[in-house]
Amino acid sequence: MMSKKYLFIPFVLLGISFFGCTSSEQNELEKEAILEKESFPITEEKNISLNEIKVSEVKEEKFTTDLKKFLPQTISAPVRFTEPRLTGGDVIRIDVAGEPDLSREFAIPNEGVIYFPLIKRIAVQKRTLKELSQEITEKLSSYLVDPIVNVSAIRWAERKVYVYGSQKGSETVSLPINEIMTASRLLITIGIPEDVDLSEVDLSRKTPEGKKVIIKIPLQDILEDYNSDKDVVLQPGDFISLKKSAKVYVQGSVKAPGAYSINQNKKMSLWALISLAKGPSEEADMTQIKIIREAGEGQRKVLLASATPAAKPFYLEANDIIIIPSQRENLVTIYGEVNRPGTLKLNSGKTSRLSTVIARAGGLTEFSSYTIRVFRYLKDGSTKKLSVDFSSITSGDAKNDIVIQPGDVIYIDSSIF
Repeated sequence: MMSKKYLFIPFVLLGISFFGCTSSEQNELEKEAILEKESFPITEEKNISLNEIKVSEVKEEKFTTDLKKFLPQTISAPVRFTEPRLTGGDVIRIDVAGEPDLSREFAIPNEGVIYFPLIKRIAVQKRTLKELSQEITEKLSSYLVDPIVNVSAIRWAERKVYVYGSQKGSETVSLPINEIMTASRLLITIGIPEDVDLSEVDLSRKTPEGKKVIIKIPLQDILEDYNSDKDVVLQPGDFISLKKSAKVYVQGSVKAPGAYSINQNKKMSLWALISLAKGPSEEADMTQIKIIREAGEGQRKVLLASATPAAKPFYLEANDIIIIPSQRENLVTIYGEVNRPGTLKLNSGKTSRLSTVIARAGGLTEFSSYTIRVFRYLKDGSTKKLSVDFSSITSGDAKNDIVIQPGDVIYIDSSIF
């Protein structure tokens, strides 16, 4: 017995301590041992099996709960329904024991309503088979004595959602019948293009009343912070629209010129963009940076900024075109509807006209407008805008074929036709 084992140990220890003690000291030690035994009655202890101990279960539950805060719940194992929910297109069979006239199959229409004998109208949309069986049983009780009803599925319809802007362009995805599928989990499964704006994904859904609602899904917060509270459980017929992230364009004296994505919900400074472009080149003039910015109604304006340590932060906007000039070279920048937009070096000692620069940029695209704008910086810090009709140049009017100067920015609009 456990109690005997525990009783044996203290007396062995006391016995060891008795050696070398006087009789009075031994009596005192015996009294203390008896008092200790009365204070802790070992004889009342019981053997407890491991199955009766619940401490480990409590600890495990607490650990799991704490861990969920740090797990990416949006990509964890799916949560399953006990039963699928009915929707339009499903085919079910309702059997009533002993009542063959009441037993029949039903194809659920899109509005989710069927008509059953005696009961007539029954709304079955988003009900489980068990729930529907219970409801029919209760309603038939007014007509039959203790009816026994069984509802079974003959065929499940596809639960489709539609995704626009995925890696395949547009695709239709079938939802699993017996799993909860969230928007983030679906998008991770089919793949998210690199140029998608994750800050806000639009989900279009029709309410039971037929109204269209738009749900904004902060996909970036969900994926980065594992914030499943902001995720959305998908429903058949949902339409997910992935928008391309806004771009800014940097050209000129940087090590990696090109287009870069910008999060419109977070500010990006000019220096942050230059850092993404792997920094300025050695000859870059960081005090005379030009930014071409949309000004509404198809217009653009040119801003002058500095990216030196002493300069105030300059924040970019979507579709900004940033041109970082060189201290050593004569450069012009050409953008818009040309086949090779970017920065070009002017030939030293030679006059470069507009038609020559456009030709070196690969010529106009088929979508180009013949109205060409040239932005020129003057010594007093102001900007002069020139508008040229390129069709007159191609017709032989050399007066409109203006001389291009170092630092000019040429922009070719697209035509609406």
